[in-house]
Amino acid sequence: MARRQGKPFKNLYYSASLKPDITVTDGELVPKFDEWQVLETPGHTDRDLSLFHLPSREVYTADLIIKLRHKFVAPFPVYYPKDYVQSLKKIRHYNRQW
Repeated sequence: MARRQGKPFKNLYYSASLKPDITVTDGELVPKFDEWQVLETPGHTDRDLSLFHLPSREVYTADLIIKLRHKFVAPFPVYYPKDYVQSLKKIRHYNRQW
């Protein structure tokens, strides 16, 4: 991503095992944020989530879809290409419901 944006690389360190404060699954509302619904959208990684804002009917896709300049691109790398395609179809389905 840094290379695509012409920025220098940063060395980021994350522990190999993370312990979540809470866990959520597809379709659940985000605890304490009742207007947001969890959408499991794997592809880039096996644990990607998107959030659907119920009142506005908008989906926050995080890094499922990236806008660079004036076009939309897939994140790099996509570790699970078949899941990624299914996730894009899922987001498209939400778009058609509006």
